[in-house]
Amino acid sequence: MSNSFAETERLVLESTHALNRLNQHLTRSFTSFTRSYSTSLPGMPELRSRFVWSRGIMFGCMGACGIVFGAWSWSRNIFAVPGVSAQNQTPQKRLGMLNWLMTNFTSKTEDVRKNRWWTLLTAAFSHIEPVHLLGNLFTFSTFTSYLISTGITPMHYAGAILSTAIIGNLAWLLQQARKEKVDRQPARALGLSGAVMGLGAAASFAAPRAWVTLFGIVPMPLWAVMGVYIAWDTYMVKSPASGIGHAAHLGGAVAGAVYYGLVLRGRLPLQGF
Repeated sequence: MSNSFAETERLVLESTHALNRLNQHLTRSFTSFTRSYSTSLPGMPELRSRFVWSRGIMFGCMGACGIVFGAWSWSRNIFAVPGVSAQNQTPQKRLGMLNWLMTNFTSKTEDVRKNRWWTLLTAAFSHIEPVHLLGNLFTFSTFTSYLISTGITPMHYAGAILSTAIIGNLAWLLQQARKEKVDRQPARALGLSGAVMGLGAAASFAAPRAWVTLFGIVPMPLWAVMGVYIAWDTYMVKSPASGIGHAAHLGGAVAGAVYYGLVLRGRLPLQGF
């Protein structure tokens, strides 16, 4: 009985020592691998800085969308701001905010006549409906993650957002101007969708092997998902029944593809990983 117990104890101690030696070996191997991997990539500190700043830009854009959405919601009397006196939240003040947002945070043909060119950009960060906001922010962060993973510089990333948002809104304005000549019905556009499509197009070239799930269900290559989106927008772009800015989507996608070809191509150090 005692001999059996001593033998069991000896086996347990030997197994413990063996596991400890194995753990030390794996730790040294992993440390050696990560060091060699890090040093094999030139400019690793610079790349880490790029990741941090680009993610900061991403969260800044998302935060701007959230702030403008909050302003729309407050102006529509959906909520009251805690700690602010009732006299500063009257229906008149809310209406004034609503009119200001309509003027400065929506894209419309009258902006061209009145030289309100900033709406080409501000309208991109404007959302009224929660579903619209959440959908755009989800796809925006998804496509951004692929671009950031290629080592894009913060300046190039910011340039991609600005150019695709502006060109997407310009494409919508061109289509809307032609439409208003026929039916005389003005319309307004808002939302980040043009920039989202532009980032998706750029990411399709920058990360050609990336996979995503279409509608969160069907796994597909990113380039195939973008192909589905572009085909749908092309089919629906002239539909009078659609309330979606398909022209802005297509304009943004074209801008993103051109931006990749002219600016990003050959300048993404981790594109092949």
